[in-house]
Amino acid sequence: MSIRKSVSCLICNNDSFLIFKRHPDYYTGWGMIKGGIEAQESPERAMIRELHEETGLEVTSSQVRPLNYMTFYYDPKRKQDIEVTWFLVTLNEGQEPTLLGPDHEWVDARWCTAEQALAFLTWQTEQEALKYVLSLGYGILNT
Repeated sequence: MSIRKSVSCLICNNDSFLIFKRHPDYYTGWGMIKGGIEAQESPERAMIRELHEETGLEVTSSQVRPLNYMTFYYDPKRKQDIEVTWFLVTLNEGQEPTLLGPDHEWVDARWCTAEQALAFLTWQTEQEALKYVLSLGYGILNT
């Protein structure tokens, strides 16, 4: 069985994190932007592309920091193991996502504190990634 390589990120702005609500036809719950790495694409480039495709956000590589953190899970819909490389994305003042409508993968987004994000996030791997970032001292994210 092959492993699908993917990327995901924690999106922050000062002391808040941006989380997204999935369309129920995909998965139910709140989560983070995630997507596959295409052939000949670096993980960072994949993260920038996925952010734009799924949220309309235009970010530069200076806003995207690798976390040197990975998670693994089994996706029952794909019947495949998924390897996720994580990033921290810091948005500039005024940058906000544009959700693409009720048929899109994400139907809602909200800014919340780390504690609120931990309570809302559906998937354990995403909760663990946020805890990891907080353990590094990124709790109040001004950088």
